[in-house]
Amino acid sequence: HYSSAAAVCSFLLRLQPYADYHCTLQDGRFDLADRLFHSVGEEWSLASGERGHDTGCVKELVPELFYLSEVLLNVNGFVLGTRQDGTRLGHVQLPPWARGSASKFT
Repeated sequence: HYSSAAAVCSFLLRLQPYADYHCTLQDGRFDLADRLFHSVGEEWSLASGERGHDTGCVKELVPELFYLSEVLLNVNGFVLGTRQDGTRLGHVQLPPWARGSASKFT
């Protein structure tokens, strides 16, 4: 598959200018919190099929996830909303082996 502007912006939305691009694609605001990238583990579950055999998730990881730790941090303090389960979005949730460190993850 290929990457679309929406998929790229979904991974990079915590940084400018990608936050603005994302909002432009979503009628001037951030998408619903339940659809925003917030957890490496959840993205893995969707892409790997752990949540079902055909999730329809075909997003490619963007290269920035491998060298730019700031894409995982809400350094701009954007109000990204609250998921239906009550989780307030901020920094991306990392796998346990990263021990809460975005730089260790990258």
